[in-house]
Amino acid sequence: MAERQSHRGSDIRKSGDLPACETTPDGVRRAVGGIIGSRRAPLCVPATDDGRQKGSPMPDISRTDLLVCIKCRRDANSDAGDLRPGTALFDDLITRDWPDGVRLIPTECLSNCTRGCSIALRGPGKWSYVYGNLHEVSHPDVIAEGVRAYHASTDGLVPWRSRPEHFRKNCIARIPPMEPDA
Repeated sequence: MAERQSHRGSDIRKSGDLPACETTPDGVRRAVGGIIGSRRAPLCVPATDDGRQKGSPMPDISRTDLLVCIKCRRDANSDAGDLRPGTALFDDLITRDWPDGVRLIPTECLSNCTRGCSIALRGPGKWSYVYGNLHEVSHPDVIAEGVRAYHASTDGLVPWRSRPEHFRKNCIARIPPMEPDA
């Protein structure tokens, strides 16, 4: 359970903690904790025995997409004929041995040009992340470590201290999973 500190009678979460739900023995999901700055608890709905929302399909958590912006460049003045750092990063990552289910996808632009190179991680039923300030020479091992941790998670939420340090400090966005079609 996440450590919490009391502040004027309310719970304050540490960075990286999220509101959570728990399933009671009778199958009802209820909120655990609250949301910072709000008195609302996260929406929780009845769940099946495996934790899925009733009526929702089982997401394929065995798939992870690693999107690499191949248009990224650090220097706006670099020659258009030069190999872009984003392309060099993708070229390095494509040569690596990835776990089954990890797909590398070259992406035209992640619209994070001032903090390139950039990557995104996504998977069915998982939170998605965009990371920036990556270097094509010094960060491929960091990316591989982060991708493996994300791929091993069931919901995309890798504990804060289990993430590579660069991922902790250079997360551009965290996006909730898509809701299953009703």
